[in-house]
Amino acid sequence: MPLRRGSALLGGLKALVLVALVVIVGGCGSKEKVEFSKASAAPRGAEDIAIVTTDGGITMSIRSDSIRLRFSDSLLTKINKDLDTAKVEEKGFGGEIAKMVKKQVAASLGGEMSTPLGDIEDAKVESGTIVFVYADKSKKQPFGNTKSNDKPLMRSFSQADAEKFVAYIKAHPMNK
Repeated sequence: MPLRRGSALLGGLKALVLVALVVIVGGCGSKEKVEFSKASAAPRGAEDIAIVTTDGGITMSIRSDSIRLRFSDSLLTKINKDLDTAKVEEKGFGGEIAKMVKKQVAASLGGEMSTPLGDIEDAKVESGTIVFVYADKSKKQPFGNTKSNDKPLMRSFSQADAEKFVAYIKAHPMNK
């Protein structure tokens, strides 16, 4: 019986991993220049500006010369609490597998997606959506396929935050 409960637990963890991968990798299109960096024990550098989606799940920021996307600190705190290996009640092999999977998932979720700020010629807010304009018109919107609660990511920020983010880009052009 414990193996069956462990199997259900592993099934739930697999679903969590798939959801995380859809969110993280969902922003990558064929013409987008988006890079993914793994979570690191090193402290994150200071951000020039950061905004969080209205649901509190994703942070978009500018740090140095790139636009970065990651799970918000509040969401990571909640996920890490849910992934606490001390809460695994399973014993034996199933419990050890559950702990190993939880540790790996928790370690993977702190990564970021990024795209070079210098590739962006202009930015604007259109109908509540942040739009980046590239000098190379063949490029697609970075994070264009990424969604936050079934809503396109670039439409998931408050109007005030979207305008603040765009104003920052306009005031600090990287490609000039």
